[in-house]
Amino acid sequence: MRIAVNRDRGDVLRIVNDGLRELVASGEYDRLYRKWFITELDAREQQALLAEATKALVSSYAPYGKISYWAAVISAPGKIPVGSNVENQNSQLSLSAIQSALARCVSENELELRAVVMLNQEGQVILPTQADLHSLLEFGRGILVLVPNSQGALVSKMLPELLPNPITGAVEP
Repeated sequence: MRIAVNRDRGDVLRIVNDGLRELVASGEYDRLYRKWFITELDAREQQALLAEATKALVSSYAPYGKISYWAAVISAPGKIPVGSNVENQNSQLSLSAIQSALARCVSENELELRAVVMLNQEGQVILPTQADLHSLLEFGRGILVLVPNSQGALVSKMLPELLPNPITGAVEP
């Protein structure tokens, strides 16, 4: 979403940015964003996302940590690229399952992402790391993340619900 303000009206830009910051801080911005701009996953899409992530359970490269993770991402057209963690002796060069799935999304030109799920080596849905959530945020704040609630049922959360302080795009005069 973009808001245009005359570049000579720094006072108006400050008012708009202050109002947007207030909306974001209160959570109202994301509530409205989800209501008007996000298409929720239906049961069929959620099952397809989980099924593809589960199929990916056979491949990962984790010779150092010996713990495997998998992720699947559903794009707007409904394609579901998957990824697994790829470790490197130099941990800074390792890829998480979500980063691996995102790399596939980019290589397959699937840049409009709707939702993601991450699985541990037992095939259980888990919450992605903060680094993974920030990697997803690069593709839009409206991406849904499937996570288990306190009763173990899967719920979808928007990225800002899982990140305490997501980076905003406010422009200062």
